[in-house]
Amino acid sequence: MTEPIVRKANKSDFNKVKHFIKEHNEREFPEMPYEKIRKNAEASYKTHVGKEGTFVLVLENKIIGYLSIGVQDNKTLNLREGELYMIHIAKEFRGKGYAHLLMKTADQYLKKKKADFCVVTTSFTNEVSQSLYKKYSFIPWRITLRRLKK
Repeated sequence: MTEPIVRKANKSDFNKVKHFIKEHNEREFPEMPYEKIRKNAEASYKTHVGKEGTFVLVLENKIIGYLSIGVQDNKTLNLREGELYMIHIAKEFRGKGYAHLLMKTADQYLKKKKADFCVVTTSFTNEVSQSLYKKYSFIPWRITLRRLKK
């Protein structure tokens, strides 16, 4: 079996990875039916694919993972703030260590862009993601509470 590679995403990758949006949202926002947000999620995703900070993980000519990350100036704190928007590994390839390749890519990107820190948001119940982020020195910083409509 060949080793997977990470490369910059390009616009033509969108149709090959758009199913990741549904998988990602179902995992991160289980309380929100995907069909309610599909149109906006796909439009947002499509605008990011192929731009700086988007990467795909390819194994034997198949895209099995996706990373979207950005860095911007935080004028309030006078720092460069990185944000890990999405990291996703296709269901059938999880648990094999592939997410580490995307996290290393994220670290390289943050260093290149001279980010002072990086934030990531994940579901409170997504222990797998939390465990991954903790391995890369992410620590709990804030907590967001949500009350669903009764």
